[in-house]
Amino acid sequence: MLCMPRVPSRRVASPLRCALACAAQVRSLFFGDYMDAEAEEPSKRVYDEVTDIPKLIARMEEYLVDHNAMSKRPMNLAIFL
Repeated sequence: MLCMPRVPSRRVASPLRCALACAAQVRSLFFGDYMDAEAEEPSKRVYDEVTDIPKLIARMEEYLVDHNAMSKRPMNLAIFL
C-alpha cells in the first residue's frame, strides 16, 4: 500500500508529512487469529487482518468475561484504539 496523504496538486508533500500519514495508517492495523471462533482447534485458526473494530471489541469483551469467570483474580482490561 502506498502511503501518500491527500494534498492539493499544486503542493508537494514533504517526507515528514508522508511518514506521518503512513504511521497513522499502520496504527489502525490489527492482525490476529482470535476472530476465528468457528475453528475446532486453536492451531486451525486463520491469522488475518481484523477490519471490523466493533466486532473486535465485542470479541475481546467475551474473552475477558470468560477469563474473569474462571480466574480467582479478575482482570480489568483497557483497549486503546
